[in-house]
Amino acid sequence: MAEASCPICGGRFVKRHSRQRYCTPEHSAQARAARSKRTRSRYGPQHEQLRKRIAREVAAGLATCARCGGPIAPGEAFDLDHADNGEGWLGASHVRCNRATNRRRPRPAPFPVLELDDPAGGTFWGPPDPDGYQRRWSRVWFEWRNPQ
Repeated sequence: MAEASCPICGGRFVKRHSRQRYCTPEHSAQARAARSKRTRSRYGPQHEQLRKRIAREVAAGLATCARCGGPIAPGEAFDLDHADNGEGWLGASHVRCNRATNRRRPRPAPFPVLELDDPAGGTFWGPPDPDGYQRRWSRVWFEWRNPQ
């Protein structure tokens, strides 16, 4: 079997199976408790108290979404949104706004800015691919801007 290093104590040990990460069952339990504590700190008593207070604001029609700024209608489902850095909360957010944040990726411009050929400098640009990336060439390979 393979030898590994325990993340808790740093000691070396021989793995009994491929998914073993800790040298002893005690270290495994210690790591599990630390993960549980982190989860409790994010959704613990402070989170519950703040959510109850914000729920009263939502029920009164006074809440706005921390992400999009739109109003949250009374009775509408909402989330107590965590700050992006994981420390604290932003406030009430629409469910769709809060849960879309983990899927957001920078999007390419809808209409990519096309580079222009520079024959004097020996730079010629090809057509953009679907991601908006334009390949640079040292000579004209084909005429794509003005097809004939």
